[in-house]
Amino acid sequence: GVRVDLSAVAAGNGVAVAVGAAGTILRSDTPGVWTTELSGVASDLTSVTHGNGIFVAVGKSGTALYSSNGRAWLAWPTGQSGTLNRVAWNGTAFMAGGAEGLLLKALPGGEWSVVAHPWAGYGNIGAIAGGGAGWVVGPGILSTVRHSSDGITWTLREETYVEHLAVGGGKFAGTSIGGAIQTSEDGIVWSSYQTSLDVRFVAIEWTGSDFVAMTAKRQLAMSADGKRWTVRGMQLLVSDGCWDGSQYVVVG
Repeated sequence: GVRVDLSAVAAGNGVAVAVGAAGTILRSDTPGVWTTELSGVASDLTSVTHGNGIFVAVGKSGTALYSSNGRAWLAWPTGQSGTLNRVAWNGTAFMAGGAEGLLLKALPGGEWSVVAHPWAGYGNIGAIAGGGAGWVVGPGILSTVRHSSDGITWTLREETYVEHLAVGGGKFAGTSIGGAIQTSEDGIVWSSYQTSLDVRFVAIEWTGSDFVAMTAKRQLAMSADGKRWTVRGMQLLVSDGCWDGSQYVVVG
């Protein structure tokens, strides 16, 4: 089997795609069976998402790739050289964020463009989520989130700290410090809820019915409403996870 660090996984159209170090891309359309696909790049890939019928992966050196089936991948030039940490889809556009506050946006089939914002050149954007209430980005742990209804005008949300973000069930949810979860229906007003965990989360995802927040210590917390959380154990150390429509897929 493949022995490489995997950083992210996404699913769509009955296919799961995992990405990781040195341009690694794995694809699965059968539970438990993965094949290695050619990415055409040697850069570490840090994030992958699915939207509008395509997978989009990003990573170091400004790398962005796309694929309609997870098997054949094409470059999607960004014109950037910095690391892209996260990519997300909001139903209309893709947004990617990375080092030194870099934020990019692209419509399907279009070109990537730099999103101007007040903190450009600062921070390390590691969390992005988009939905009907707009975009929310988080520059990382101990940094406050920023919200935009249109991806153009951004507002700092004071005292709301998140490291990973997800959207589903009509709300945003973000992992914070000390086992806390922040939630918001509009990306503007946020509420904090405490899990029974006091550890750092490594990811949060929406399964279609529940938020699942994963830790680096073989634990996860689940909640349908983002308020009441149930803690469960895991057998694996993970870095990310996603719901493929019938089961939860994790990588590490």
